[in-house]
Amino acid sequence: MTLVACHQPNFLPWLGFFDKLAQADRFVLLDGVQFPRTSRGTYTNRVQLLIGDKPTWLTVPITRDGVQTIGEVRIDDRQPWRRKAVKTIEQTYAKAPHFSAVMPIVRELLERDTDRIADLNEHAIRTLAPQHAHKLVRQSQLGDVPGAATDLLIGLVKAAGGDAYLSGDGADGYQEEPLYAAAGLGFRLLGFTHPDTGAPNGLSIVDAMMRGAVPLPSGAP
Repeated sequence: MTLVACHQPNFLPWLGFFDKLAQADRFVLLDGVQFPRTSRGTYTNRVQLLIGDKPTWLTVPITRDGVQTIGEVRIDDRQPWRRKAVKTIEQTYAKAPHFSAVMPIVRELLERDTDRIADLNEHAIRTLAPQHAHKLVRQSQLGDVPGAATDLLIGLVKAAGGDAYLSGDGADGYQEEPLYAAAGLGFRLLGFTHPDTGAPNGLSIVDAMMRGAVPLPSGAP
């Protein structure tokens, strides 16, 4: 069975994202779906870290130009967000057990020379999980796969060469599971249990790395 997962390319994702990547055989980064037009941000351009002892959003500012896919969204580098983000993380985690090893990695990810949020995020995902990087493929690399919602996911699983879909646990209320069976595909829920990292659940993997709750990427100092 070839298990395919599909997910937006999140910014410095939480541990559940990387668990899905680890369990999948192939992982489609959804750069061809619409970026939300009304919210201040999504997990595509923001994530929470424990700043001032409370979960706080770290956001990549983006420029809006009508209806855009995630792959089209540009980073707004008119704002000095990169320098501020690095400084915030340095000040927040300076006393963390693995700060000296983790901070150079995080600085490189934040200073990545690109103006596309999808590029920034994919580079970070590949860097933080190099042992799974070979599984990653962008939606845009799979050609014109039609449909929306479940129909789109079914098409992407097939385009990626899969015969089963790996769904996040929070999706069981809206995924139309019988449609996968009707399309000849299997269906599996992730079944992720958040480890005890000493911090609230749902924070960026950066927090867990700083605490030593997860290993550093292979090849890291």
